[in-house]
Amino acid sequence: MRFNAVLLAIPLVACGSGSAIGSSDPGPQGERSFAASGFTRVANSAPADVRVTTGGGFSVKATGAQKMLDRLEIASENGTLKIRFKKGAWEWGRSEKATVEVSMPQIEGASIAGAGGMTIDRGTGNFTGTISGAGDLTVGQVEGSNVSFDVSGAGDVAAAGTAQTLNASVSGAGSVRAKELRVRAAEVSVAGAGSIEATVDGDARVSIAGIGSVDLGPRAKCNVSKSGLGSVTCG
Repeated sequence: MRFNAVLLAIPLVACGSGSAIGSSDPGPQGERSFAASGFTRVANSAPADVRVTTGGGFSVKATGAQKMLDRLEIASENGTLKIRFKKGAWEWGRSEKATVEVSMPQIEGASIAGAGGMTIDRGTGNFTGTISGAGDLTVGQVEGSNVSFDVSGAGDVAAAGTAQTLNASVSGAGSVRAKELRVRAAEVSVAGAGSIEATVDGDARVSIAGIGSVDLGPRAKCNVSKSGLGSVTCG
């Protein structure tokens, strides 16, 4: 009986130990402000949620787990606000999150490397958006002459607004969801299992390879190059 009692006690100790190791307590929360100005683009390579508001002056503030904030490095370099981890500080806990709030007069480009996210209220000019990895980019309203999106990996772009032309490419399983973006002409390409959606009121060149999909709306006049089982929807 004594032997059985010892065996029964072992799993209880293991369970208690596992609970302590798996604690999700993010620790103390904090706030940091960063002195940065003169940028027209934002690049995020940290696992942070970046929120960009245009039409005001320059300001950058980060809030969240203090452990995360201590690892962040944010600076303006050659016209781009770069949000990243300090060298040698790449590991973080799942519960350690940070939100970076950016204010700037206008934004012309955004890029995400990794699994971070970025939300932008308004993009102007020849706006470009790039994702490398599994990040998410949302642009509430685009007003520009040429809009360009490039997704490599499993990232997702969502955009609305108007522009003269759209250039979009997806390589992998990512997507460009821009049904609410209306343009006069487009050139798009999908390689893999990704998808592109937009509303084109004129000529469009489409290249698709793999099992992906392209939908440019009922008014698009498409010139299609296709290989594989993918689908193309045009007018």
